[in-house]
Amino acid sequence: MSKAIGPGRIGSVRRFIKILSELVATLPSTEEKQKIFDSLVALTNYLQSAKQNLAQIPTRDDMQQLTIVLEQFERLITRAEDNPLISKALGVEKKNKKKKVHAVTQTSERIKIFCNELDKLTIDQIRETLSNDPKYTSNDLRELAINLDIRVTARISRDTLVNQIIVRIANDRGYKTLGGFESKNDPSNNN
Repeated sequence: MSKAIGPGRIGSVRRFIKILSELVATLPSTEEKQKIFDSLVALTNYLQSAKQNLAQIPTRDDMQQLTIVLEQFERLITRAEDNPLISKALGVEKKNKKKKVHAVTQTSERIKIFCNELDKLTIDQIRETLSNDPKYTSNDLRELAINLDIRVTARISRDTLVNQIIVRIANDRGYKTLGGFESKNDPSNNN
């Protein structure tokens, strides 16, 4: 038996049409559909490119031969350092050792006199004297610096050496004034 079509069924149809209309309204427009399609194409291209790039990355297995070659080259360089002929052929030279300036073990009489003279001057006067007075040679300044426990390199400039001496003397005088103790680097303590 078939049921009679009544108001309940018509209401269902209207509800269905309303839902169908809402569904149609949510569908993308032609422009939106094209943008989605373009985005998917771009994403696909990116993923394919990423796949190709990943395939080109070498693995440890691929690099094992390179590691062996590098180890052999390292051994050759080590041999070249000991053998001057191989060294010259490869263009590898031993590093020159820096010349060390030997510390003066005993203060010379001349440096003692300089220290006594400097002790009577202010810091500014010391700077002026060491920078401009020709009686203080570069060698004298080096010996004075070594006497003050300042590291001296072979290529240190006169101005740098003077500045380092000034700073050391100023620091030593400051320590002496503040703490009331005698610094071993104070030029007036050199006997």
